[in-house]
Amino acid sequence: MLVLVGVNLVLMLWLAHESMTVLPAPPGVRGLWFKDIDAKVAARDATLRKLGADLTAIRKALAGESASDGSKSSDGDVGKGGGPEPWLVVGIPTVPRIDSATGKPLDYLSKTVDALVTQMSSHPASLEYRQVVVVVMNHAPKAEHVMLDAAKERVASARLSHAFVFVDNDGSVPNPTPGATDVGSPNKPGYKVRQQTRDVVALLREAAPRGRYFMFLEDDFELCPNGFAAIAYMVRKMEAYSPGFVSVRASFGLAGIVMPSPDALVFADYLEKHQARRPPDHLCSEWTGKETPEAVAYLGQRVNGAFRYNILHHLGRVSTLRSELSVPYPGCYEFLGEPILFKVEAFDPRACPRDDVWPCPPTGPTAPLVDFRGEIPPATPPS
Repeated sequence: MLVLVGVNLVLMLWLAHESMTVLPAPPGVRGLWFKDIDAKVAARDATLRKLGADLTAIRKALAGESASDGSKSSDGDVGKGGGPEPWLVVGIPTVPRIDSATGKPLDYLSKTVDALVTQMSSHPASLEYRQVVVVVMNHAPKAEHVMLDAAKERVASARLSHAFVFVDNDGSVPNPTPGATDVGSPNKPGYKVRQQTRDVVALLREAAPRGRYFMFLEDDFELCPNGFAAIAYMVRKMEAYSPGFVSVRASFGLAGIVMPSPDALVFADYLEKHQARRPPDHLCSEWTGKETPEAVAYLGQRVNGAFRYNILHHLGRVSTLRSELSVPYPGCYEFLGEPILFKVEAFDPRACPRDDVWPCPPTGPTAPLVDFRGEIPPATPPS
C-alpha cells in the first residue's frame, strides 16, 4: 500500500512538472525561464551545423570540388590537382565560322557541345561523373563568337560547368615567321595552316595535363550516340591488346584521336618544331606511325591503333585546314579505313577480320565485340 502511494505521488509530481514546462513564459522574464534550454538548443544546432559542414566537405573532396562551394568556374582549373584525375580530356579548338552565302554565324560549335552534354551526367552517382573534362579554346578571342556564347549557356543550363573549361588562346606559342603571307598547298602549310598548328599546340598544353588521356575533337564534329562508351571500350581494349599504346584513332582529320596525355604533350613539341613541313593532321599520322627518326627515338616499340568504326559525325563541308570542299566521309559507326585515313593509321580488316580494334591478337578477339548502333556491324568494310 505504501509502495502504491509512493508511486502515485511521484507520478503526480512528474505530471505537475511537465504541465509547468509547457506554460507560456510571463512577459519580460523569458531569459529566466528558458536560459538553460536556449543554451542547450544553441549547442545542438551548432553541433548539427558542424556535422553538416564536415559531411559536405567530405563529399566535395571525394567529388574533386573545392571545399568552399559546390561550383566550378567554367574557366577554372578543372582537372588540375585537388581531386581525382579525370580519365579523359576532350580538347576543342574553335574560331567563329561565317556562312559565306548568308553572312551569318554557322551553328557548329553549339551542336558539337550539345552532343557532348547529352551524353554527360551532372549527377554525382553516375559512373562518368568527373571522369570527362572538355576544354574549349577560343583562338580568336577578340572576335565575336556567338556560338561560343551559346555553348556556354548550354553547359550552364545542363549543370555541367564542373566538366567544361572555356579558355582563350593567350598567344604564348611564338610565330617563327611573323609577317609571312604565303598561301601554301594541301601538303605544304601556308601561314594560316601554320597558325592553326600553333593553335593546336596551345590547346594540347592547356588541356592534356588535366587528365589521363587526351582526345582531339574539332568544333564541327558531333560525338555519335554512345560515343563515350565506345571511347572507353576501344581504349580499354587497346590497353589489353597493346599495353603502352601510342594512340587509337576513331575518326578522320584531327579528330577522334585518343592518346595518353604525357605523349600528347611531347607531340605538342613535335608539332611546334615541324609546323612548316606538313599540316597538323599529317604530322599526327607521321608521329604516331613512327615515320621519322625523331618519332622512333621517342616511341620505340610502342604501337598506334585504330577502331573499326567512325565515332564522330562531321557537320562542316569546308575544312578549317584546307579551302576545298570536304569529300564524303563515313557517318556514325560506319567503317573507317583507307583511303579516308593513311595506311599507317587505318584499321586493317585483313589483319583483324573478326575484331574491331587493330592491331589485334592473331587468334581472334580476346574481348567481346560490342555493338554501339543497336544492330550487328558488318564484319568487312563496304566494297
